[in-house]
Amino acid sequence: MRFLRYPAAALVVALAATGIAIAATPSATTKQVAATFSTTPKHVNTKTCTGADGTYVITDGVYTGTATGTLTGAAAATLRIHAKTVVNQATGDGTAKGHFSIKNGTAPVANGSLYAVVSASSSLNGLMLAHRPGAPSPPSLRST
Repeated sequence: MRFLRYPAAALVVALAATGIAIAATPSATTKQVAATFSTTPKHVNTKTCTGADGTYVITDGVYTGTATGTLTGAAAATLRIHAKTVVNQATGDGTAKGHFSIKNGTAPVANGSLYAVVSASSSLNGLMLAHRPGAPSPPSLRST
């Protein structure tokens, strides 16, 4: 049952050490922060389908755990990730996308989205976009 563990392992590897940029206010600068994550899978649904280039495993799951680092003031905070991975079983390549939230007790620390590619080495490389609840949204990248 390799396909049940693979996306969960890739998600944990991807979140092992990630930098997140958070905009505090529109007049302030964007601040890069670092956090270390550890998660375990919860409520994971897996299915397979066959494409022209092989069998794909599609996993939709919720992962929970802890996050520590400059983002949380070195305190352990609760992390929840809802992610979907699509991985070609012949190559090990695929994609991952989802949403995450980090809370310190009941107080929200950050929430956002993650987008990544899955490589044959069982790791994710991508981007996590975060927003600190209660802070204004960063300005749009649209030109005026």
